[in-house]
Amino acid sequence: MLAGLIFLLAIACNGRPSSETPADVPLSVETRLIKHDLGETEIPIEPQRIVTLTDAWLLAPALDLGIKPIATTTYSAVDGIPFRSVKAEQVEGIERIGDGHQPNLEKLVALKPDLILADANLHQAIYDHLSAIAPTVAFIFYEGDSFKDTFRQIALVLNKAERAEQLLTQYQNRIEQFKQMMGNRLETLKISYISIYGELGTIGTAFTAYEVLSDAGLKLVPVQEKMARLDSVNFSIETLPEHDGDFLFIEKYPNKEAASIQKNPLWKQLDVIQSGRYTEISLERWIGISATTANYILDDLFKYLANNPALANT
Repeated sequence: MLAGLIFLLAIACNGRPSSETPADVPLSVETRLIKHDLGETEIPIEPQRIVTLTDAWLLAPALDLGIKPIATTTYSAVDGIPFRSVKAEQVEGIERIGDGHQPNLEKLVALKPDLILADANLHQAIYDHLSAIAPTVAFIFYEGDSFKDTFRQIALVLNKAERAEQLLTQYQNRIEQFKQMMGNRLETLKISYISIYGELGTIGTAFTAYEVLSDAGLKLVPVQEKMARLDSVNFSIETLPEHDGDFLFIEKYPNKEAASIQKNPLWKQLDVIQSGRYTEISLERWIGISATTANYILDDLFKYLANNPALANT
């Protein structure tokens, strides 16, 4: 990181005439002014060399909108989860420049991007350095924001608003189809969602998964619904019986703590576990801000709920 910053300072001090700011866009490129969470930035109307600095929040929606960045950061390659909400074939040919918490600025400079999409929370400390490389637009992903609104915001920056609306309309049509298939079961069915990542947790209202479940007319078990609205999503294993439901979606990270929890007698005694009404979801499919993420979740709702004979009389 230090080497990268020194390199950037050298560019800023010596690489341009003193009257020109580091992030100036060439005059031959048509631009527009974008207001974002860390300021205002002139960006190309049709950027050609885009870099995204998170996977699920920026790379996934860009791919959804038909834009393939030249580079991106990973999520957690150490945990065996390099990307969320995208398929392996979608990232072929996209250069990896570190993880989202620590992008490699030296590589970024060498790539000569004409637009950088950043996470204002993760990258505020390096925003000036990013802006010295290329026009940078930073988003704050607020708790409680609708994934649809955030998706539209990203699409607006990428000049793909019409495409975004098409995708969201297709999503809404599938939501209505799911509701029709579920019928009266939506009135009584209670869903449980448990994440295992060193500790136990569920989803909050800011999660795309929560919004999709709500759009689909599904309700979490009462204790989880209360936790989601209070934004207090972690719980102790002693309270595990309260999280039993008609069907359980398990979000599990690959670590030994998860294996230990699933061997606990309280886990094994859950009715959903004993009856087999559960499934382990894929982090690569359920975590992200994009129409594709929402549709991945819907795919599983159709598979495990609408088309599940075991829930026919629930």
